[in-house]
Amino acid sequence: MHEHTVRATTTNGVVEGFARDGVNRWRSIPYARPPVGSLRFRAPQPVQPSRGVRYCHSFSNCAPQQRRYTMLGLGKYQPMGEDCLTLNVVTPRWSGSQPDSEPLPVMFFIH
Repeated sequence: MHEHTVRATTTNGVVEGFARDGVNRWRSIPYARPPVGSLRFRAPQPVQPSRGVRYCHSFSNCAPQQRRYTMLGLGKYQPMGEDCLTLNVVTPRWSGSQPDSEPLPVMFFIH
């Protein structure tokens, strides 16, 4: 699938991503519980901690919207669903098994 896998420990458990083109990537890390059922139209609730490794190699659902805005190219569409409260993280690739100790700037983009 990918050249190298990378893992990071978060307050909600271990997430596994992949390294490619000089960067580490984690896709679709949940930052809140899915806003479905009794959680619909409520403030986001904390995500449940994971006991195992959460595999974050692929994109998850995008928020429900008109389908024409979700085209990925070549006739493929991004899946939609209410379980879409996730984020993607990209960092410079680090050497060894742990990130460097020096903090890095963070860019936060909401779409």
